[in-house]
Amino acid sequence: MSLRAVILAGGLGNRMKSDIPKVLHPICGRPIIEYIIKATTLATSAKPWIVYSPVSKILKTTFSEVADFALQDEPRGTGHAFRSALDVMPADVDEIILTVGDAPLIRAETLTALIKKHHENSAPITMTALELKDPTGYGRLITDKDGSVLKIVEEKDATAEEKSVIKVNAGLYAFDANWARQAVKQLIPSPVTNEYYVTDLVAIARNQGKTVNLFELQDPTDLHGINTPEQLARAEEIMRKQTAP
Repeated sequence: MSLRAVILAGGLGNRMKSDIPKVLHPICGRPIIEYIIKATTLATSAKPWIVYSPVSKILKTTFSEVADFALQDEPRGTGHAFRSALDVMPADVDEIILTVGDAPLIRAETLTALIKKHHENSAPITMTALELKDPTGYGRLITDKDGSVLKIVEEKDATAEEKSVIKVNAGLYAFDANWARQAVKQLIPSPVTNEYYVTDLVAIARNQGKTVNLFELQDPTDLHGINTPEQLARAEEIMRKQTAP
């Protein structure tokens, strides 16, 4: 099986209060995205694909030797970004890990465990979930009575009842590549934001009668995302503790 990773890194990150693309902010002396590149390369034994945008085009020159690149020409959401990568990815890629570019604490061991879970059955998607006391800002994981995944609802689109759910989408997936190539063409824009969401692929799979695997992450620090200077400082604190002798 040919396995590749896709890293979503098209945003500038306005809440970082900087003109530097968010994923290039340093943590322990290295750019945030460099840690994700290393982890995905170790897990897949191949270069990752980085999805960049006009505002983050410096990524292509900075990491040209360690990654391949796909351009998302306009900010139309994660689903559009994923399709931008699939449109240029070689046809012989069978499986894909999809992750974000702002979670530098992700470990190769976690990505390997995700792929192992993905191989347990023929599901086209394996998604990662977390339970958080404060789920603010995360897409909510909606399940049926037996715990099966039904859909993911982004917070901007969630009802008050859906916002009360504490099990959230962690933003890390494994996909059957051939299925994903066809499914992204079925995505429709959100009526609220007019963006295309990767998360809607879960509902597409369910509507096709397919299973959606759930990989439950026990340690939330693994996918500690960075959107603000405060979150960057917290991630650096965690990283320093993890690497202390």
